[in-house]
Amino acid sequence: MSARWCDRQVELSRQFVNRELSGEDYGVEFFLAQSEGSRANEWLGETLGGLINDLLFDLSNHSPFDEERTADQMDDEQLRTVVAQHLTDYEAGRYGPVPDEHRG
Repeated sequence: MSARWCDRQVELSRQFVNRELSGEDYGVEFFLAQSEGSRANEWLGETLGGLINDLLFDLSNHSPFDEERTADQMDDEQLRTVVAQHLTDYEAGRYGPVPDEHRG
């Protein structure tokens, strides 16, 4: 099964980190790809699923608009830093299955 829309979300995240997308455009495009992936019934493995879940969580705690941002929301620069770390972790293989000896 394809992960086309999830791959698109990863690419959008890279573009955001590289300042090719504003925070507003990143959020809109990311959620659009999320909706399309849901409609396509994409199935994600644990690795890609973990990354996408973290990115969704962080985007839900972000506002690109200074006048609308609450104290507990990230601005674009804070989000960019967090997204960059998630991508680094993903590319380093730190989103894989948790070995049994590390489970609680």
